[in-house]
Amino acid sequence: MNPSELKALILKDMQLFYDEYEIPPPGTTVGTPWSKELIAAELEKMRPCLIDPFLTECLVQDTHDQLNANPPIVRNCWVVAIDGSYGLLFDPEAGDFALACQSPSREWGTIGVRGDAVTTFLAR
Repeated sequence: MNPSELKALILKDMQLFYDEYEIPPPGTTVGTPWSKELIAAELEKMRPCLIDPFLTECLVQDTHDQLNANPPIVRNCWVVAIDGSYGLLFDPEAGDFALACQSPSREWGTIGVRGDAVTTFLAR
């Protein structure tokens, strides 16, 4: 997948997520379910965070074992969105999106939140 296809896929997924979102029934979630209005507002916050994807090395540290791996687990991932020190990365090897933080030395490292583009980004 090339960068423009990846960005187009994310934009399509954002619209599809909104179109198909239904508030979960009471008692089926931890915490308070988000309203359709809140979903729309968060998707509008996500839109300007999308960037032209670029490849970068990322430390995979989603689990305790990965965090303490020696040598560290490093993968080439696509950075697709940035919001402050948080990034949404596409991990081609795993085939999913990962939430990552950027260290002061500018290294990206995953933080244990993975899945589709929208819900992974909204978890930041």
